[in-house]
Amino acid sequence: MNIEKNDIFKYKNNFKKYSHVKSWLNFGDPNYKSKPHLTIAIPTYKRPEMLKEAIDSALNQKDFDDYEIIVVDNDSECISQISKTEELIKNYNNPKILYYKNDENLGIYGNWNRCIELARGKWYTMLHDDDLLLEDFLTEVFKLIKNTPKISCVKARHYIYDQRIDAKKKKFKEKLKNLRGKVQRYNELDFLISNPIGGPVGIVMEREKALAIGGFNEEYYPSSDYVFFTNYCTKYNIYYYNKVLCFYRISKNESLNNGTMIKATRVHYDVINILRGKNNFRNFFFKEYSLYFSLRALKEIKSLWRVEVKKEEMQFLGDNPRLNPLVYYFYFIFKGLWILKRSIPLRPFKKKRTFKNIISRVKNLKFSLLKLK
Repeated sequence: MNIEKNDIFKYKNNFKKYSHVKSWLNFGDPNYKSKPHLTIAIPTYKRPEMLKEAIDSALNQKDFDDYEIIVVDNDSECISQISKTEELIKNYNNPKILYYKNDENLGIYGNWNRCIELARGKWYTMLHDDDLLLEDFLTEVFKLIKNTPKISCVKARHYIYDQRIDAKKKKFKEKLKNLRGKVQRYNELDFLISNPIGGPVGIVMEREKALAIGGFNEEYYPSSDYVFFTNYCTKYNIYYYNKVLCFYRISKNESLNNGTMIKATRVHYDVINILRGKNNFRNFFFKEYSLYFSLRALKEIKSLWRVEVKKEEMQFLGDNPRLNPLVYYFYFIFKGLWILKRSIPLRPFKKKRTFKNIISRVKNLKFSLLKLK
């Protein structure tokens, strides 16, 4: 798929495609809390065991009670009978929970969009049925929202549970994340250089703005979330909160096979080229960055899946996808420096950059670096 220039920034109503599909409320009373402050939406499909853990984590939030939980079941095969998922929900008998079932399977992103439509809170967060929230997730996030002007989206740091990655390597990556500042505002360059959101868990955003963007576009599968939040960042404020408040589990499924990961690389390749084309300096500086990013991604695919990427799968990179070694290592060093720059602790409020403040920030960075030793 070739993304036309600036296509991702054009509004497209991704809710309309499935507007004919009904989502039936099978359990719960919407009048119990007609205007919750926040909605925790859990899209699910045939994973009742994992779903139970996700719901438990959503119910166990402390010092924050003004929220609803909606479970949107995409298993249309059991529409005429009670499924294990429905039995699970009824066993909770909790007034916070509303359980919907689609009468047609909407696909992954169609169900994500339906979750946004069914949510009633001003604020919205999506929790995958195999992910978990820590008990202070809502308390911590809304503390930040309250103290940060014009904030419209918060991404809390998540811990990745991924059996494919060596334990020592994973531990080192987590230590690297400790270098980052406590609160940071993302900008377009963050989305050009990498995917700063990562797993789409621990994100609280204004529901109306998600609707205004048009939802998730399944044409960009399997990176529709990356495209969505890149688009969101160009229009609204996204802040990163460097505190582990949720768990993101990576398990074997169709979104992690070799061919799908190559599709994801292709989407990133196109989006990087769109973002770099927004001004002349970016166009010059990041001229070869999409190729660098793709070559690194393909190398990682080979490492994780131990397979050779076929030549025809790399056609989007051209006939001879090679990069000058000097350019390759220049971007490699640049990306490292960019991460280092983002590691200097920032505050959500603007302050004068006095000499005293700069020295304080550098000292904080040195203290963080010592944690790696």
